[in-house]
Amino acid sequence: MQTLSLPELTIPEYVTETPLGKLVVPGQTIPQRLVVIDPALIRQLIEAARLATETAYHNYSTAPFAVGAACIMADDGEAEIFTAANAEMAVLNGGICAERALLHYVVAKGFRRIKYLAVSTPNRGQPDITGRSPCGLCRQTMAGFSDADTLILIDRDEPGMLCDVLDMARLLPFGYRLQF
Repeated sequence: MQTLSLPELTIPEYVTETPLGKLVVPGQTIPQRLVVIDPALIRQLIEAARLATETAYHNYSTAPFAVGAACIMADDGEAEIFTAANAEMAVLNGGICAERALLHYVVAKGFRRIKYLAVSTPNRGQPDITGRSPCGLCRQTMAGFSDADTLILIDRDEPGMLCDVLDMARLLPFGYRLQF
């Protein structure tokens, strides 16, 4: 086991005056967090996500974009590793991303809280996380099954690198939460 520090992130609020009223860019501070992780388990999840890419159905993209996802659910006492891959369809919104396919599967099995979710893409060798991170719809779906302890692991296939580690606050800082 190893302790990992997720650093504090501060986005300052920015206000611009206009003749019709103020325009506000919201600010936010995400506090530092210490998390305990097992690097061997993280590697196992990343490898499972990479293996899942081999089952992706990607016959429609011009460059094959096979995405795999793997997770362990916090409310699964057996800590089973579940996997899924993306499936493209001729009608764009008929397909599904690997992350949402995975979550639909585990929810159908009765689980509700993500402990770890790993994602692997063909861009895993790029240092820029924007080409490797989940899309907005997947982020919002993950948020619905996450809590403060959920960690998202983004494959980073570079020498000496294992993955990028984020919590939902860092992955989706202004995510929607249904409140009654």
